[in-house]
Amino acid sequence: MGEYSRRTFLRAAGAGLAVSALDASGAAKAQASECVRHAVIGIGNQGSGHVRRFAAQPDCEVVAVCDVDPERRAKGASLAGHDNVAQYEDLRELLEDPSIDSVSVVTPDHWHTPAALLALQAGKHVYVEKPCCHN
Repeated sequence: MGEYSRRTFLRAAGAGLAVSALDASGAAKAQASECVRHAVIGIGNQGSGHVRRFAAQPDCEVVAVCDVDPERRAKGASLAGHDNVAQYEDLRELLEDPSIDSVSVVTPDHWHTPAALLALQAGKHVYVEKPCCHN
């Protein structure tokens, strides 16, 4: 078996997921109850991009943002495309919300692991782009 690059792996995995989402007629199926309620933790340059990209997905709604800076929180909430975005200063309060299905951790590197672990312990699906370490 040859070695796969990360790009090749992700392309193959994405294609597999896309195929598995299709029914026999070839139409993607999603019910209203399958809408993912997503939150973004950390609203800097990358976090703002996460809000925009997740909000643009057809079966995803950004319902909360979290940042210690009130200006960044307000900016992130405004990027979600609707007015009902909860804003949190403390990620622990955000993680207590049972209606949130998933979170993006877009904090400084040294907060990735603590935020991701807390989110997993709270039963959330977690998306982290960078390594879960700081050394």
